[in-house]
Amino acid sequence: MVSLIRLFYFWSACVCGGVLCATPGSTLTIIESARAHLGTEESLNGMVTLQITGRIHSFVLGIPEIEVYLAARSPFSQHLALRVDDIQETIILNGKRSCMIRSNANLADSHQMRWLSPEETGQMRLNTRNIFNFYLPDVERGDTLFYRGIVPCRGVRSHKLEYKDTLGQVTTRYFSVSDCRLISMLDSQGVEMVEYGSTIAGGIRFPGKVEYYKEGQLLHTLQIEEILVNRPLPEGIFRIPRIPKPKSLGLD
Repeated sequence: MVSLIRLFYFWSACVCGGVLCATPGSTLTIIESARAHLGTEESLNGMVTLQITGRIHSFVLGIPEIEVYLAARSPFSQHLALRVDDIQETIILNGKRSCMIRSNANLADSHQMRWLSPEETGQMRLNTRNIFNFYLPDVERGDTLFYRGIVPCRGVRSHKLEYKDTLGQVTTRYFSVSDCRLISMLDSQGVEMVEYGSTIAGGIRFPGKVEYYKEGQLLHTLQIEEILVNRPLPEGIFRIPRIPKPKSLGLD
């Protein structure tokens, strides 16, 4: 299930921010137009919390449907829960700390928790920050953005923008030349994301469905059921539980 968590993060990472390193004027215009396709600057900059509910349908892993719940708060708080039948995996980020919890709804005291490594926590923080960026480069954190010209993408003449974050990961986005809407996104592992449909929440346009491909083969589909922007979050949603002390074996 962890691989699906990473796939879900791929969709939610709206941009890998950056310094404009090639044709900065035209690149900035592309990003501004792409953001305008999603909503007004007031709406995009005003989003401080996000909740998403949906389902992942897998076509290659042979696993049942996965229920998805994401809650995020700017800048570095996130709660992601994926559930298959009675098994649930949850990742929680609270500032500079993060953990993963695995549990079985049918078994009492079945929670298994581990702290995420510094590298995993860094990735979580980056993913959470990107949720709220909406393509806007983050100059201060030293990522880079390159303009790679106009290329065909899924039958559409597209601007090719290549993002490289501080972790060395490269994400490529293709924006339509005609209206700068996002056509496709490709991660550093060669997984492609394509959005379909739209739903409006908090004055912001989100996709209704996201499909993931690898070398042309459909891997997963994320069907989005509900999106809440700047709505109250469940109390304690980002609280990291304490790790219980090991039970005594009575050998003292």
